[in-house]
Order: sequence, then C-alpha cells, then structure tokens
Amino acid sequence: MKTTYRFEVRLSCDRPIRAALLVALLTAVLAGPAAAQEALYHPGNLGGFAPIELAGFGDPTNTSVTSMEWFQGKLYVGTLRSAHCVFAATLVGRFGVGIYPPLNSDCSRDPRDLPLSAEIWRYKPKDGSWDRMYASPRNVPIAFDPQTRVPTKFTARDIAYTSMVVHIEKDGRPALYVGATSPAGVFAPIFAALGKAPAPRLLRSVDGLNFYPVPQKAGTFLGTLDRPRPKSALAPVGFGELMSLNGRLVALLRTERGGTLIASGRPAAGNNDWAPLGPIPEELPVSAAAIFRGSLYLAIGSSGLERGYSIVKATRWDGAGPLALEPVMSQTNEFGPKRVMKLAQHEGRLYAGTGFPAELVRIDKDGSWQMVMGQPPLSIDDLPFAPMSGIPSGFGNALTAQIASMESYDGSLYVSTMDASVLARFLPFLAPLLQHEFGFDLLRSEEGVYWYPVTRNGLSSSLQYSASSMKSTPLGLFVGTATGTDGAQVWASGGGALASADGPQAPYRLEAASALLAPSDVVLTWEPVKDAVAYHVYRSTVRSLFDLMGPGGASDLAGLQGLLDGSAFLCDNVPDLCFLLSLFGTTVSVPGPFAWTAATTDPLYVEPQPTVMQSVYFVRAQRADGTLSEPSNIVGGASSAPPIGFPIVEGSLYQLIQSYEKFGPRRSPLRALQYVRWARNYATSGDMPHALRNLDLAREVLDPVPGSQLVKDNAYDVSLLIYRLRRNLELAELSLISSSDLF
Repeated sequence: MKTTYRFEVRLSCDRPIRAALLVALLTAVLAGPAAAQEALYHPGNLGGFAPIELAGFGDPTNTSVTSMEWFQGKLYVGTLRSAHCVFAATLVGRFGVGIYPPLNSDCSRDPRDLPLSAEIWRYKPKDGSWDRMYASPRNVPIAFDPQTRVPTKFTARDIAYTSMVVHIEKDGRPALYVGATSPAGVFAPIFAALGKAPAPRLLRSVDGLNFYPVPQKAGTFLGTLDRPRPKSALAPVGFGELMSLNGRLVALLRTERGGTLIASGRPAAGNNDWAPLGPIPEELPVSAAAIFRGSLYLAIGSSGLERGYSIVKATRWDGAGPLALEPVMSQTNEFGPKRVMKLAQHEGRLYAGTGFPAELVRIDKDGSWQMVMGQPPLSIDDLPFAPMSGIPSGFGNALTAQIASMESYDGSLYVSTMDASVLARFLPFLAPLLQHEFGFDLLRSEEGVYWYPVTRNGLSSSLQYSASSMKSTPLGLFVGTATGTDGAQVWASGGGALASADGPQAPYRLEAASALLAPSDVVLTWEPVKDAVAYHVYRSTVRSLFDLMGPGGASDLAGLQGLLDGSAFLCDNVPDLCFLLSLFGTTVSVPGPFAWTAATTDPLYVEPQPTVMQSVYFVRAQRADGTLSEPSNIVGGASSAPPIGFPIVEGSLYQLIQSYEKFGPRRSPLRALQYVRWARNYATSGDMPHALRNLDLAREVLDPVPGSQLVKDNAYDVSLLIYRLRRNLELAELSLISSSDLF
C-alpha cells in the first residue's frame, strides 16, 4: 500500500497554506489593474481628518500652533508668530551664525519690526467659528532714541503661548492656565545691553473670555523669573509643560540648556505663592515632564558633546523638602539622541519621544522599559535594547528631526514628527529628491508595536513641517501644525479609522523577519484578510543621500562637510540647524516614495534587501472587484528587532511568573511555560504541527489573564513574543530564515 504525505504550514491560526504553493509564489508579481493604478501610494490623510482652519486664523504670520486645551466645551489654541523669522533672528543674535532676514522669506529687514504678539484663539464646535480671545500686548521697549533714551520701538510681551492646562482650584472651580514665552531669546543682545530681560508670564482665565496675567511683583519669586536662580547662569525664557496634580500646579520653566521646575498650591496668587521645586538647570536639565500614575516623571537631557538622556521619577515633591528622585531608565549611545522632547501617557504606559535622531521608548508601570522605535543594535550586546517594532529611527525616515507631539485618543497613541525635509526646498539639488517627504508624519498604534501611517506629507499640506500640538477631546482629536511661510492649520478627526468604508480590511500584524535571522533578504508576513484575492506590497526604498545625487552632487556637497566641525555648541542649542547640517553627512539615508513592488496571493513576500539600509514597507489587500484596502502597519526590512526564539520567550515567561507572585495567581504563565517547553521539544524532533499547536495553547492561557492591569499588559507582551516565535518557526521550516538562533 502506497502512503502519501501532505505537509502544511500555517502563517496564522485561521488559514492553512500549503508550503509548496508558498515557495512557488514567493517572487510572484501580479501586474493587476489595481497595482497599475497606484504604482505610487504615499499616505496623505488616512485618519479621517478634516481642516477647521487652514490660514493661520486669517493671518499667515500665525505660523505655529504651540498649545491646545479643551475648556468649557470649546477648543483653545495658542500660537507663535513668524516662527521662521524668530528662529533666524535668534541664531544671529544669540549665536552669531546664519543670515537675517533668511533667504526667500517675508521677514522684516529689521527683526525689531517683526509682528510677534502671540494669540489665543477659541473654537466653538457648535457653529464652527473661531474667536480671538487674547493677543499679547506689544509693550516691551527694544529701541531707543540715542539722545533722549525715549523708546522708539516695542516688541511683544509674549511671543508664544507654549502650554495650557485646566487646573481645579481650591474653591473647586476649573481655571485655564496658559504658559508664555518671552522675547528674551530673540533679542538677547539688546536685553543684555539693557541689563534686564522680560520674564516669561503665566495667564489665567476662569470664564474662557478674559485672560489675566498671574501676579509677578518685583522682589517676589515669580517676579524674579527674568533672571537666573541663585548659583545658576541660565535665565528662564518661557514656560514648558503645565501639570495639575493633587491640588498643585507644576510648571517647567525652559532655559537655553534645559528646564527647571516650579510649583504652587495657590497658582492664581502668583508672587511668593510659587516656589522652586527642583535643582537649577545646570544640575538637572529637564527637557520634558509628565504626570504618570500619580507621580511626576522628568526627562533629563545631556549637554555639551555628550549624548544620551535619562528619565527619573519624583518620589517626594510636596514642598516638605528637596525633590527626591528615583532613576527609571537611561539611554546612552554615541549615535543616539540627547534629549526627550515629549512624554505622554497611553493605556497605562509612559512613552518618551526624543529629538534628533527621533526615537520612541515605552515605560511600563513596574519601571521596566523597552525601545519601541529607534537605533538598530550595534552589537549582539545591544539586542535587549533593540526596537520592539523593528522600525529604525524617525519611523524609517531619516529626515525626521524629532518627535513633535504625542496624544492618546480612542484607544490609539498618535505620534507626530517634525520633518526637516521641507528645509531642502530652497536647495535645487536636494528638493527633487525629497519633495515627496515634505510635511510632517503622523502615525498611530494601539499597543506601541504596530504603527499605522496616517500621513507622510503633512495631511497633504507639504509646507506644514510639524504637527506641533495635539489634543484629545470628547469631539475628536485635534491636530495643530507649524509652517515656515503659510499660516498654521488645525485639523479635526472624528475617529481616526484607517480602513476604507467600501474597501477590504487592512492587513493586520505585518512583520519583517529580524536581520539576524535573514541577513540578506527581507521576509514579510502578515495576517490574511477575509475576501482578499491578492496582497500588494509597497516599498519606500532607503538610500544614501550621496548615492541618490551621484558622483557630481556628492563632490559638491563634500566641501560642506566641514560645516559640521566645531558645531557641537550649535547642535546642543539649535538642533534644527544641526540637523540641516547633518544632511550633508555621508551616511544620511533618504526614503523614497512608497512604490508598488510586488503582489502575491498569500500573506508572505520575500525579496533581496534593496540597499544596505532598512527600507520601509506596508501591504494592501485587494478584493475580487479590484478594491484596495488602506495600508497595513509599516515595518522596516530587514527588521532591527531582536530575533525571537525559545530563549527570549522562556525568559519573558519567567519574568511574568515573578510578577504574578506579586500581583496575582501564577497558574496562567506556568501553564504557558509548559506549553512552550513542549513546543520546543516537538520542534527539535521535527514535529512542527504539534510545536505550532502548543504555541497556540500557550497564547490562549495568557489571554485573558487574571490579576492587575500590570500583569495583563505584560502578559500581552509575552503573548506577542509567542506569536512572533510561531511565525519564525514557520519561516524556518520553509528555509527562509536561519533556525539556529531560535533554539
């Protein structure tokens, strides 16, 4: 009797796929109508965002939305005027570099004539109207008659309203507080000669109609914000984050090289009712702050030539003694960022977004942390710190200067960037190569692992280089932008759905195999989509800037490399300029537009790695009628995530068991560990069906899990590791990745 054997593997728990058919289709290219129609597909606005203001509130000099808050059923917005002119004037006045007025700009010839009065606007959702509620007075003298010393020119008291918060006061009434930035930095030489600079102010409103400055009488604590604190040489120039907790209002005061904290239990009283909360900025240069799980968390930046940052938790900050700090994490990398730009809370975790290079770190409730997106590992010793998403810095876009804003909304964390590619629009040799990237990026993720693109070109407004502020409200997510020349914009989302109403569901859980498992290939897998007849793979090919420009362009730019020499001081103080200079470095990678690459009928695609740099991919599903879905999550290929094998999964389960000892019963992770051990034994003996089945059982016992939310979060992470191990076993069985590191 003849026996016939049929071998099958599964790339999901739901859909079996014959291995022979998979291998045959690995390099299939189906040139169907849908692919031909959308050979290039650059996400423009996939979040259901609609503009509610596109022209700087009727004034194009309102170039940046710098803060937002929801108060009394209305949206309040703070602005910065003439941002590009302010930036250039600050460079020339404070650091003696650059050109003022900038080339191809509308800036006044004399920076003292700039219209810098910051404004507060209110949006009423009922009728869609905007009203200007406050404009900074223009009463700070900056030019004088040489004989009489009578002031002849004045500038704004506040040049930006950079932070807003609703604070519940002692009498139970909510009040809206607004932090301002003074003109001290723009006209530093003038104020140095005068021996006095205006202090940053704090505004307050209880009705949303009238805004009044918090008292800052001379000789009181708030009245001395125009000068450095004792033993410090750094004077505050503006308010950063405002945070309300346990009846106190905490404020981050920004200086040139980091911030310092102040706090008050009666913030409306001002004067001496405010007091310093932490050390001077030279000792503790705070770059960002947030309230997380009832505690104050601070991001501490580096200075000088050093790189790296740290995050600490304040264990005592009640005014009874010095600020007590507990270390949470530190990240030191000679190629890494120097400071955290934003801290944001989402689904019980704290996320930290950095400046150039733009990276993202996630901190759990138990204090453990993981890199979400960022620098690939430099050696095997760095594997524990490899990005869990596998996506490189800047979400695969080296033109991303920093994480600009983060906001949790409708179950997803939205992350926006400042995209410096728009700075190249005046450079004829660069603009054609970067034009598709002009405009900020906006992405979202539910769990911080799978990131879906909302836009890669500023919601199709290419000169909007940053989504500088976001606010989650009962009526949706609002996004405020920053631009160099046009007026700032405000967009509103009604839910942020990424799937087209009449199209198939977007492919879910797109994964790229780790580069350590597939050194020369990009191996992509994803969950199958119901009713899909084909999947279309899109790639943003990443190349060196010098490679794109060719030998002639490379030689022209090589002479500019010297601009980087001696620029450490500028990089520390003016990261935007430093980033522009870094574009001329030999290792700068430039992402191309997302181009249709191939199609396959199964959820698997393999190709040789296009360049030595990580390219970025997404996949779209196609129905029989030719309709295409919105993109899947993006991945970097080959992935910079660590290779998920049995040792990593078993070690993570051991850690989960330890957390269960503290927070809940251990039965679920112990049972899961047993299933994983059985899966290893089956896989070692060649019985792949039973190995995969035991991994499925291991995931089932972890979801749902008993115990605290902490345990549930960690159990989800371990379940995801088991899921990735399962995929790696299937790929190893097909000889698409190395299997040695899995065991």
